[in-house]
Amino acid sequence: MGNKLGQGDQFPQLTLNMVGGGIIDLPDNLNAKYNVVLFYRGHWWPYCRRQLVAFNNLQDELAELGVEVLAASVDMGDASQEVAEEVSFKIGEGVTRDQAD
Repeated sequence: MGNKLGQGDQFPQLTLNMVGGGIIDLPDNLNAKYNVVLFYRGHWWPYCRRQLVAFNNLQDELAELGVEVLAASVDMGDASQEVAEEVSFKIGEGVTRDQAD
């Protein structure tokens, strides 16, 4: 397992493949006042799905605070698309172990 980020640590450089195509470079493309990056186990894990939906349900309140949410997992294809259809924020797919670490 990789090193955990602590308060004030710089987010590491990371390129994510996005559901629906394209890529996003983190942290370079995180432009909100505050950013939340959620890494979840996969579409099959109900606790992760509930957490994503909970963040989605708070989107208006989070936006008022200047918070933008992005999520990513190892899921790919139909599995990641299934999750993306449940939320309004961007979903990254195909996260590797090295990226997660």
